[in-house]
Amino acid sequence: MKKILAILMCAAMLLCIAPVGAVAADTEALPSGTAINSANGLGAITGSGDFYLEEDIYVDLTTATFPLIADGFTGTLDGNGHSIIFKDKTTGALKNTATLSASGGIIFKACTAKSVKDLTVGSPDAPAVVTSNQANIGVLAMESNARLSFESVTVYGELISNRIGAMNYGLFMAKGKNNIEFNSCAAIGKITVNVQGNFIYKLGGFMGTFTSTNTGGGISVAFNNCISDVAIGAAEGITIANGSYGGGLLGCHDCANRASNFTANSCISLKTPVMKNSAGKSAMVGPFFGGVLADGDPVANTDEAKAERVRITSSATLDTLEEELALTTDRAASVRFDAPTGIRYRHNVSGLYDTLVALCGAENVKLGTLIAPVLFVNDAGAFTKEALDALEGINSERYIDVSFGGEWYSDMKDNTYTYVGSIANVLEQNYSVEFAGIGYISYKLGDEWTTVYADYATVEGQSGIPAYSVSYLADCVVRDAEANPNKYTAAELAAVQKYLTKEN
Repeated sequence: MKKILAILMCAAMLLCIAPVGAVAADTEALPSGTAINSANGLGAITGSGDFYLEEDIYVDLTTATFPLIADGFTGTLDGNGHSIIFKDKTTGALKNTATLSASGGIIFKACTAKSVKDLTVGSPDAPAVVTSNQANIGVLAMESNARLSFESVTVYGELISNRIGAMNYGLFMAKGKNNIEFNSCAAIGKITVNVQGNFIYKLGGFMGTFTSTNTGGGISVAFNNCISDVAIGAAEGITIANGSYGGGLLGCHDCANRASNFTANSCISLKTPVMKNSAGKSAMVGPFFGGVLADGDPVANTDEAKAERVRITSSATLDTLEEELALTTDRAASVRFDAPTGIRYRHNVSGLYDTLVALCGAENVKLGTLIAPVLFVNDAGAFTKEALDALEGINSERYIDVSFGGEWYSDMKDNTYTYVGSIANVLEQNYSVEFAGIGYISYKLGDEWTTVYADYATVEGQSGIPAYSVSYLADCVVRDAEANPNKYTAAELAAVQKYLTKEN
């Protein structure tokens, strides 16, 4: 997924909406494996072949024929890391407004493509701005009876509804009767209801499936490491009919089969739809919304309702981001045997970390270990950089800040990463000094940095801040080696000998 720091720009842009004029596209079929490098090339994609973008594609939405990729395409599209950009390629002028006079989307309408991946649609400064009075509208919208798969696809857009009747609007929409999966995808922008009506509306940044017939058993709509930053609501003075619902990530709803499933794993949904009825009460909304069953029973704004069918794990809003990152530091420390030797601290963080990096950009997320003498931590009253910086009367370094080097200590297991931070080259006079270590994550959203410090892993009967000296840990190694003769190499045992010269 491309970096998406400038996400708030989409919701604030006021752009002129103009009707489109149809133009003829080059519809000659392309053979499978063809590289696409123009808007006409997109229009020529058809059949069951596999296609990829060779470069960024510039499209004028004010004159384009929709959908850009014709109905009936059943193959795969690999964006190859490129974008479909709604600007003039030479001048950079915006070409990003369109009116859809038929249901569907800018990119697709009714096709059974196997997968779409590594593609960005629109941009922060030129989202697709779509006005329509039709029922089912999206920027990237797909309808299929087959399985649908999206990976590393980002959509920037704004939908403006002038429809009076019932409607389904989603920036990133997949209507299907089979399993639908979104991996490392993002929807960024805005959806606005612009006309008063008394019909049920279903609005989502992402919309999984909204089919009312389920012919293949339980439908599964799964989101993994996805981001929704879509402002959803009505224009001033417009109210939403009772029975309407919406979500940043909106899953299976109106499904006749109660076996339908909604899962969101390691996702971030930044906004909850603001949808009020005539009585001023909110419609059924949530940052994550699993759906509504055929009998009208609400299935899920949270993982507390219908948990057997709606599973929301390690997923967060801005308010729950710190909790869902689940950053912990082990209460135990160990010897770093690699030269230079020292003390090693281990930390764990959920897979939501990857989604946070995608949201903020790698340069705006810092993962590390804060290490300090426990006496300093106790005097500071808190184990944070800010508290340690405020200590007075200390002539030495208050702490060491060890940045994460990008290599995980162990592969992800149970949706958790493990990384380590170490203090090395310990001076001889400090062999018996007890050092404490704690993990942290700092991230920047907008202009503001936030730092989250780890909790210490819970161990029965232990509390407070654990601290260890390198002499103590070396002695533990020697004692353990006596009980387990084959556990350590000769080089490892030799590495800790110097630390035993001081009393433990």
